[in-house]
Amino acid sequence: GCSPFETLSSEFSLSSFFFAAIMSAVAAAGKKVRPPKLPHKVKEVAIDLVKKWKIVRGDTVEVIAGKDRKKRGKVLAVVRKQNKVLVEGVNLTKKHVKPMGERKGGVIVKEAPIHYSNVMLLDPVKGVPTR
Repeated sequence: GCSPFETLSSEFSLSSFFFAAIMSAVAAAGKKVRPPKLPHKVKEVAIDLVKKWKIVRGDTVEVIAGKDRKKRGKVLAVVRKQNKVLVEGVNLTKKHVKPMGERKGGVIVKEAPIHYSNVMLLDPVKGVPTR
């Protein structure tokens, strides 16, 4: 008699590696075991990261594009892996939060990161946008 796995391998022509993995798992456990999962593909996003940052935390910048155009604010954080900056009072979004522990639930308005190409550094002396 043939085992059900051998019948499966002859009917569906499983790869030898996959078949060996199933058989070793069955032999080790002594019972029926699910076949191992195949690794899923991770979507890779190619981002050209900025080599040298001219905008750092604490700088004053002006938004030059988007819904908050002409607004000025202080840089709260720089997200270098995404080429984004967090600017005070710019790109406000609403986040709905559930009550948890002592924190109340409701809608919180907070800043979201904005792409660095949409902001321009302000001259600290003159207060005009500079490259």
